[in-house]
This record gives sequence, structure tokens and C-alpha cells, in this order.
Amino acid sequence: CERRVEANGKSRRVRPTIVFMTRQQVLDLYFMENRAKLIDLGAFLDRVDRASGDADFRLDAFKEALRELDILYRQAPNDVQVIYGRGTCLMKVGRLVEARDVFERGVQNGPRDVGLLQSLGDVDMALEDWAGAENAYSRAIEIRDRPILRYRRAHVYLEMNDVDRARADAERLLASHPENAEFRALAGKVAA
Repeated sequence: CERRVEANGKSRRVRPTIVFMTRQQVLDLYFMENRAKLIDLGAFLDRVDRASGDADFRLDAFKEALRELDILYRQAPNDVQVIYGRGTCLMKVGRLVEARDVFERGVQNGPRDVGLLQSLGDVDMALEDWAGAENAYSRAIEIRDRPILRYRRAHVYLEMNDVDRARADAERLLASHPENAEFRALAGKVAA
């Protein structure tokens, strides 16, 4: 199975090389790509477990897959990508306190990871821990100022009845994204 490759105006034949990767290399390469599928799988299994009726072979196969994910988490409990995937999956199935614990562990291991800080803020918002959410979003903004972080933090400030800081975030969002309908709605809510 050869193919021709051109370089510097010359053509030559090359044979493909088969490269075997370690389990860790495969995980590093494909985990982020497949993370959403894993999250959807976790949510699906939760719905199946709550439904009435008898299980069949398919449910057993899904549960086996989740057991493999748990093994991965035990093997790499400090890997930021594994932590993010596990925490997000727990959040999706409504296990918010466990998700918070996982994200907090992740932030300890990767304190400058904006994605983990945002996820920690999201789970704190879901748990109505406004101070925790504000802290997580603010730390993330210090690292990389993203509109979604300011938008969510402004909502947290509103829940905390801190209209001045909510207004500051809303004004900054509108200044940089005047066409965004959600940011305009937020500004209107702050002004009301």
C-alpha cells in the first residue's frame, strides 16, 4: 500500500508506517473529542435507571462502559481532562454536589484552567452558592476575560442583590458586543 508524495518538485514513493499508541496516548488524543458523547451517555443511563421495566443486554453494555470510565478516573485522578469530563457528566445527571467536589479538585490541580473555573461557577450557580459562583467566575475572568463569564457573573451579582457590579459587567458586555440580544436583555434587567 504505497502512495506518491511530492516535495521540492520531486515525486517519490512512501510506505505508510503503522504506529501503535499506548492507552494514555489514545486517551490524550481522543478524550476531548469524545467528551460530549460520554456526557450524553451518562445522562442517558440516568434516565434508563429511573425508568420502570426490566433491563436488557444494552443497558449492561452501557454500564460496563461507565465502569471503564471510573477506572480511568481512578488511574488519573489528577488529570485535568479526566476531571473535567467526570465533573461535567455528574452535572448533567444532576449529581451537583459530587460535580462540585470533582471541579474543586480539578481547580486545585489546574488553578489557571478557565474551563474548570467556569464549570465550578456553573455548578455553584445551580446549587445557588452565589459567593462560590462569583469567586469562580472572577478567578476565570482574571485569567481570560470571556463574555460568557461576565454574563454569568452579572447574573450571580443580581442574585446577590449587587446591582452596581452587575451593571458594570453588563455595560462592559454591551460595549464590546452591542448587537448581542442576551447582553442587551441583561442590561435592561439591571437597569430595571
